[in-house]
Amino acid sequence: MLLVAGRVASGSTAFLIVAEALMIAVAVLLGFVIERITVLESAAFGATVPVAPFAEA
Repeated sequence: MLLVAGRVASGSTAFLIVAEALMIAVAVLLGFVIERITVLESAAFGATVPVAPFAEA
């Protein structure tokens, strides 16, 4: 995206840099969210609740 900055008006360069920084920040935050979900899922699989067996009739 920054390669496009040389072909647009000079006032738009700052906008493109801010947009690029925001996209990188979103990607990093999404990585943290995925990591957190993975940790929660692995904790949920490890915390199985014992279930009483069915009574035989």
